[in-house]
Amino acid sequence: MKLLITEDEEIERIALKKIIETEFRDIQIVGLAENGRRAIEIASEHKPDILLMDIKMPGINGLEAIKEIQKIVPDAKILIVSSYDTFDYAQQALRLGVKDYLLKPSKREVILSTIQKVIDDIKKDRLESERKQQTEERMQKMIPIVEADLVTQLLFDHVHDVHLHECMGLLDVDQKQPSYVVLIHFSQDTLTGRLEQMYGELKRTIQLHTKGWVGPMSGLQVPIIVFAEGEIHQYRRNAVSLVQKILHNLSGVFSASAAIGIGKAYPALEQIRQSYYEALRASISAGSKARYSFYSDIISNEKIKDRDMHHIEELILEELRIGEWEGVRSHFQAMTAYFEKFQHPLAEAEQKVYDTMTLMIRYLDEMGFVIRKPVFSFSATSYLQMKTEVNFILEDVMSQYKRVTENLQEDIPNRMKQHIRKNCHTDLSLEAMAKEFSLSPQYVSKIFKEELGISYIDYLTKCRIEKAKKLMEKGSRSLKEIAFEVGYNDPNYFSRVFKKVCKKSPSQYKDSLVSIGQKDK
Repeated sequence: MKLLITEDEEIERIALKKIIETEFRDIQIVGLAENGRRAIEIASEHKPDILLMDIKMPGINGLEAIKEIQKIVPDAKILIVSSYDTFDYAQQALRLGVKDYLLKPSKREVILSTIQKVIDDIKKDRLESERKQQTEERMQKMIPIVEADLVTQLLFDHVHDVHLHECMGLLDVDQKQPSYVVLIHFSQDTLTGRLEQMYGELKRTIQLHTKGWVGPMSGLQVPIIVFAEGEIHQYRRNAVSLVQKILHNLSGVFSASAAIGIGKAYPALEQIRQSYYEALRASISAGSKARYSFYSDIISNEKIKDRDMHHIEELILEELRIGEWEGVRSHFQAMTAYFEKFQHPLAEAEQKVYDTMTLMIRYLDEMGFVIRKPVFSFSATSYLQMKTEVNFILEDVMSQYKRVTENLQEDIPNRMKQHIRKNCHTDLSLEAMAKEFSLSPQYVSKIFKEELGISYIDYLTKCRIEKAKKLMEKGSRSLKEIAFEVGYNDPNYFSRVFKKVCKKSPSQYKDSLVSIGQKDK
């Protein structure tokens, strides 16, 4: 820690220097200045942490010197050492943020205790600054994980309003900003070893060129929630520019290709799953015709009655999301019945059903299920034949799905619960859980919903709140300490979540524990 003494009396300068050097081994005296001008020069060169400053000096006085030095070393702590105790000087010193005002002659003990207090303040400030920096660095590392988790929860599960609001604040996104989904499907010939590199490059591209959240890679697909700039109807121009940059980077840096689907923009995040379904459908069209495709272009080029098919497709995907296979079968039956009712050409109907099955396989792939792509064994000559073939393919897909789920260790849901209870105080993201159990984030989310009847984030929150309650019962920690200990980086966010879950604030809950304890006595 560096200290500068400014005093026009040489005897005073030397005396102060001797007192400080004798008592404070960790202080380095970087200069003895006889006037304000010299103090400014030394401060500019050595950047002291503490200044002992006289007021009345020839030339530039102490108060004027302080103003200049604060421009150079704004965080320096300043102590006035002066024989002038007028109100005017004290008032000016106060305005300049001076830490203390020592009147000469001061007792040795007073000088030492005052300097020690300033040293303690500096150490405290530095510790707080280090904590803030560590928290900031930690938050910066967490942002991509938070983004990926949010994308998974928004597209495949649900997000609490409090959690969504907090995350949007952390990620600097306006809740009223329109958004849409861009879905990237890498080509089958992409080397597995390069996928992670391409995923990293994709995240950098999004960070550089737009405001968006990149979801986790599952299979060969990556969903991205992009926040539209300007009016909602203007999103296409920005989407084209973004997609072209993505494709350019993939082909230029990695010599790779991808099919990209773009869903419609919606005014609220509650509708983003709809945009995802649209992007999924558009990515299939992009794979067969161009490198990217807008869902809005697909429906504008179709007959009005055929647009009903997209609604059936969305219902199929929604049934898949919640694991209702009978619902999937029922909607495929409705689709074939629809084509038959309107006497659709059989070959076209067969192609549309096949496209929907491809859509289903893509969706299952992103959910973490590796399913063989369906193949029609023959071209149907009647709707009855086509219905039979569709049922046969569905049975095959369902049996593959069943085998995958049966291969999942029976105790894995309980192991997941135990892992969360043990590690809920850490930054336990959905992606981290997926890596721990060698599953996709979407599949982890699905297991919680179907096997445990609760969403992943709700169970994690439940464990954290239960742990917080136990710590409150012990009564030895502050609410701020408890918030950090159970895994929340922001005590205010912890308070909001606690109140939503327990219907009372942490302080109210803690007070109720005290009241119960007093009654028991």
